[in-house]
Amino acid sequence: MSQSAFVFTLPQKRLRTYNVIADLMLLFSVAEFAMIIYHYPQTTPVMVYSILIAGIISFRVYSQIKKRKAHTLPAVAPAFGMAAAGWLYPGLGNVFVALLYVAAGLLEKKAKTPQQISFTTNNISITGFPEKKLEWATFSNVVLKDNLLTLDYRNNKLFQAEIPYNVSAEEESRFNAFAAAQLGR
Repeated sequence: MSQSAFVFTLPQKRLRTYNVIADLMLLFSVAEFAMIIYHYPQTTPVMVYSILIAGIISFRVYSQIKKRKAHTLPAVAPAFGMAAAGWLYPGLGNVFVALLYVAAGLLEKKAKTPQQISFTTNNISITGFPEKKLEWATFSNVVLKDNLLTLDYRNNKLFQAEIPYNVSAEEESRFNAFAAAQLGR
């Protein structure tokens, strides 16, 4: 496997949307668990769902505090795991919703990872879900100009992305020469 000659990291534009959806999913679970506590006041379900509600809320508060201190992305996968456990509890037993929470928790890291485009002598790799590896022959032109990366497909599709950091004129010309050489092969 060849070494990446050029790698560009694209800005993560949907990160806030992911976090809002995750918080709404967790809020829905907390509300449902609270309704179960209210409607079924038996000791065991009240204790189990109270622990789950406290765990979900405290984990979200902890991850928000951690995010502010360390400037990292808050992880919600453990909270999704707690919510999935609550949906699987015998009183509720909704396997489909539990699987939805498990899938959301497993896909969280992939959704929050910034997209990268890697250019090698063999292919162009675009990270994401799913990852794409495209041959140079797929493109009619690849150019970087004024921090705007343009991939012009042979089937008249166009992909453009703004590079969030300044690319020097020297690196821009090296990349364009590299891309032209790969397209000319």
